[in-house]
Amino acid sequence: MYIDNHAVQRALAAAGHYSGRIDGDFGPASKAAARKFAASRAPGYHATWHDGRVRIAVEQAIMADATFYYSAIDGITGPATQVAVERWQDFITFQRPSPKPDAGVAAATIWPRQSEMLAFYGKPGTNHERIMPPYQCFYGDQPIKTITLNAKCADSGLRILDRVLAHYGKDQIAALGLDRYGGSYNNRRMRNGTQLSTHAFAAAWDWDPARNALRTPFHKSQFGKPEYAAFIDAHEAEGWISLGRARNMDSMHFQAVRL
Repeated sequence: MYIDNHAVQRALAAAGHYSGRIDGDFGPASKAAARKFAASRAPGYHATWHDGRVRIAVEQAIMADATFYYSAIDGITGPATQVAVERWQDFITFQRPSPKPDAGVAAATIWPRQSEMLAFYGKPGTNHERIMPPYQCFYGDQPIKTITLNAKCADSGLRILDRVLAHYGKDQIAALGLDRYGGSYNNRRMRNGTQLSTHAFAAAWDWDPARNALRTPFHKSQFGKPEYAAFIDAHEAEGWISLGRARNMDSMHFQAVRL
């Protein structure tokens, strides 16, 4: 998935296919509406399409309506879809409304793309800052006191955790495993790639890696469950990217870097 559930539900409702709550819970009613929408917009739609393909077709149609996508609405991710996704994410980032003066939150930073990380964040291993989570977190079974992030995104990371605490409370955080930290700074290259990872710049962190494995599709990961939507929303409110939502993979991973 490239577009968040709330935005998709709003599009389905606007098209007259969905009358439920805009709550980010992409359950049976949303999926049924998505099939009606895909049937009306994708010339080659067939009832045998799996839910993932239907969802991509719906998102292609949404991006086409926003004039970001100009290819076939077919539910197949190709180069044209990837380009449209980048345009969509730019639009979402730059159109993000500024918080109200009394919100107590700085305006969302425009995070760099991966090609811009060095210029924005500095050399790997530099400009680090330690933040103290507002609730007890664990690395494996070991309690931790601080988390290392790049100074450019450290305050943003702390605001994310403050939002998580305000929404869930400590007991639910523990019950859902939202205290299971999986690491941030790691000076390495991307898996199966030559570019430096976002972790090399301490501009990303992982959460609950045991249940949100790299190659697990988002809807099968722990974070794909409805009760975790607010955790992901807290990141996206700060402009961070959830690879689970954005790329349907690596749901543990959140980064202050645009795709």
